[in-house]
Amino acid sequence: MSVPESPEKAVEAIARVDALHRLGTVAQWRPCSRHVTQRRYPRGCDDCTFDDVRTCPTCRMWPCRTHLALYGETEEDCGHRIPVDPVTDMTSPRPDDTAVVAGEREATTDAYAWWSRSQWVRATFCLTFMAHLTPEEVLRRLGLTEDPEQQGFATVEIGSATGGSIMVECGHAGILRDVVLTLSAGTLIASVERNVNHHSRFVHAVDGHVATRLDPMFAHWSDSTDPERLKEDLEELGMIWDFDPEREVYRPYIEGALALAERRTGVRLEPHHLRPGGLPHRASIARYYESPEGTFPELA
Repeated sequence: MSVPESPEKAVEAIARVDALHRLGTVAQWRPCSRHVTQRRYPRGCDDCTFDDVRTCPTCRMWPCRTHLALYGETEEDCGHRIPVDPVTDMTSPRPDDTAVVAGEREATTDAYAWWSRSQWVRATFCLTFMAHLTPEEVLRRLGLTEDPEQQGFATVEIGSATGGSIMVECGHAGILRDVVLTLSAGTLIASVERNVNHHSRFVHAVDGHVATRLDPMFAHWSDSTDPERLKEDLEELGMIWDFDPEREVYRPYIEGALALAERRTGVRLEPHHLRPGGLPHRASIARYYESPEGTFPELA
């Protein structure tokens, strides 16, 4: 197959692909290793200039027809297109000036007071809240194969929760760019991560775009598309405070971040999710840690 011969034809072709892979229509795209590598380190084409390597700026999603043609594929015969469930209100096409909104502003830091008594209180973790997705849909979106025996590095556990699903890992997958963009297409997700040095991150994404980034311990240093709403939430959750170095007392910032994740997605994390067997679906997400020359995958 040849690459579209004119910008006008390319735009028409891209529009057809975009219609195919928007969630809730005909199909979405499984992030196979070839396409993920191409998305991270794109080969340029005349019809699609990558000023931002995250997505094609023309069709806003991956892949455009021209880039499929680089593999000798078309939108009809690409072997990595998979069917999706019928459209829901949350994933219906909508005007660009409207936002996907979920969650009630009722979640409080106190609702997650149980966290301080859990076995995860000192652990490395990444907890991802995914609105309106079933565990099976999470696995399909990420292109993962369920393996009940999976253990160790890059093991994710996924299960149903009020409002959607929860994914847990002793790692960082929930804040990796490709994972965040894939899971949030047409819906909302939020991830709370803490690494071995107890440096924490919060990421909230809406329909393939990051809406908020912050460090829960120092939440006043934040990046948000709606700073006023975020400020109100942080104040209500007690996450904006003055640190006294002499006392070295920290507010319950992880509890606040978990409550913020619930506010943003409508998904509730409960103690039973973190008990052995609480999340019944297991798989390896190691493929998302792969990158050329051993570099760490880009964060959202």
